[in-house]
Amino acid sequence: MNQKSGNHPPPEYRPPLGLGFEYSNFATQQSPQLPNQPPPNYSSLQNPGVSNQYPPLGGQPSSSTMIWSSNVVAPAPMSMNEPPPQDYTKRALFATLCCCFPIGLCALMNANASKKALARGDLNAARNSANSARTLSTVAFVVGIVTILGTAAVVGVYMYFILSITNTDDEY
Repeated sequence: MNQKSGNHPPPEYRPPLGLGFEYSNFATQQSPQLPNQPPPNYSSLQNPGVSNQYPPLGGQPSSSTMIWSSNVVAPAPMSMNEPPPQDYTKRALFATLCCCFPIGLCALMNANASKKALARGDLNAARNSANSARTLSTVAFVVGIVTILGTAAVVGVYMYFILSITNTDDEY
């Protein structure tokens, strides 16, 4: 490093704490100690085929071995043999704003669940949520139309009687 130009080595990197493991001495490049894991000197527990050095509780030695496994099960890659289901978001939003708010809100939540299921590759859950969103949107439309027609009928009947009463008062 050139001291005249002011170039100094960068400071030592230390990862932030609280990520689920702690670095006891980062400068010596020791591997991190993960929580709920045995220390590195327990090699007999980590290597398959090596018997456990401690006998079982009964005091009798055992021929069984203890094997630590860290298998991770991941979903298979998604193959699209059929088109993805619609999520009915626009229909649910229209039903929420224009027809029946509570039922439309449930339809909107199901449409969002359909989008999320499709994004993670779960076509069955996406299809079920999309069908629920479509059904709830239809129910919201029907409830909204019945409510509007019922309100119009009640107001019409009310206005008919009010107008008929006011017209009969003028004749006397």
